[in-house]
Parts: sequence; C-alpha cells; structure tokens
Amino acid sequence: MKLNPFAKKTGAYYAKVKAEYDDLSHQLDKAREELAQAKIDHDKKEKHAFKLSQQGSMYYASAAEKEASIAASKASNRVSSLEGDVRALEYRISPLELIVQGPQRFEDDKRKLSTLQEKDRQTQAESDRLEASIAKLETRIESVQARIASETQAATQTLIDAEGDFMVPEALAKAEAELRLTQTYLADLTDKRDAVHVERTQLPAALREAERDLEFSRARMAEIDLHESLLPLMDLFARAAVARKVCQWGSDEHKYLIEIPNTNLEAARKALCVRTND
Repeated sequence: MKLNPFAKKTGAYYAKVKAEYDDLSHQLDKAREELAQAKIDHDKKEKHAFKLSQQGSMYYASAAEKEASIAASKASNRVSSLEGDVRALEYRISPLELIVQGPQRFEDDKRKLSTLQEKDRQTQAESDRLEASIAKLETRIESVQARIASETQAATQTLIDAEGDFMVPEALAKAEAELRLTQTYLADLTDKRDAVHVERTQLPAALREAERDLEFSRARMAEIDLHESLLPLMDLFARAAVARKVCQWGSDEHKYLIEIPNTNLEAARKALCVRTND
C-alpha cells in the first residue's frame, strides 16, 4: 500500500473544533467530579435514612426519619440529573474528539504501518538467510556422513586385521566430531527459522489492520482538510440550503448535496493511490 500522506497542518476549522472540545472537556471533568461527590453524598444520606428507619418504630415514621428520607431522595435525584448531564456531554464531545485526535492519529497510523512494513522486509530477509544457511549445512552433513561411512568401512577392516590394540583413525574421529557440531548448529538455525516463520505468519493480519487504520485516519484528515477549505464558504452553503428548503427542493436545510465530477474523482484516486474499483 503506497502512502500519500496529507500535510500535517491545522487551520481555522481545526482551531474552532479544538476550542469547543477543550471547553466541553472542562465541563465534562467538572460534571464528573460533581457526580462523584453527589454519589458520596447520596450514599451517606441513604445510609443515615436507613439507620433511622431501623431504629424507629415500624408503625410510623418520626420527623427525623421523614427528613432523612426526603434528603436521600433529593440526593438520588441529583445523582440521576448529573448522570444525564455527563451522558449528554459525552455524546457531544465524542465526534469532536475524533477530529481533535485526527492529525496525531494519522501520524501514529503512518508510523505503525511503516514499522510493520520494515519488519516484514527484515523478517523476510532473515528467513531467506536462514533457509540458505540450513541448505548449506544439510549438504555439508550429507558430505560428512558419506566420509564417516567411508572411514568407518576402512577402520573396520583395520580392526579386523589388527592383532593388538586398535586406535580409532584420526580422520574418522574428526569427521564424527564435525558431524555432531554441524547437527547442533543445524538444530539451532532450524529453531530460529521456525521462530521467524511464526512471526511472519502473524504479520499479514497486522499489516491489513494497520492499512485499514491508516485508511480511516486518512479519511478523517481528508474531511478536516475539506472543512478547512469550506469554512470561509459556509455562509454561501447555508444560504443555498435555506433557499432550497423555502422552494421545497430539499427537506433538510442542514445539508447541501454537491455532485463531484469524474475528473476530480480520478485525480483524488491517483493522489491517494486508490484503484478505480476500490
């Protein structure tokens, strides 16, 4: 997947969204803090009301019990109200957060994909190197085994002809030692190759996920760039949308549909390295 990154820049639109996001974040933090305190207060008042009810009469409630029950009920209502405020703020801030995090997310996704692509190249090169080394060792082992067979046959005849003590020929001893060392080295390289193969089996899925993440963050950046360019023209779009609504040419004045010429679409696909049928 070829990359054609957007320039990392921000403008009036991004600054406007960021300011709104910061303001809502401050409100959300304050609301969450108030909610936490309200829950503590509610828990305290509810326990107090329960304690008084346990100590009082089962037939009638004292003034203190009624007061404690009312206080606990009010505290519960406040918790519910603040939970609603928090949910409303979270709903408003969610789409803004995607925009605010867009530029950094785009850079992170590019870096992640680049790292995985480099890892793919490195592990492929390492796999090829290990396979070549293993092939050489296997050939060498075959050669050593052939020498051992030949030396063993000659040593056997020497042993048969010998009348006294028999010494293992130095050539045979060296060949057997070489075989053991080569087999040990081969086992080590085989383990390394298998580990690289396991690592490589996990890369395709990771690469597809990274490419998909980059596609999403790239699309987010494209929308940010679009809004940056459209912001000065928004009054014109709003006027056209309202005028269409008055004439009943459209039912939603919050949207204005624009048809994009094929020449512009083809240029965009080329710039983003996207195939025509994607």
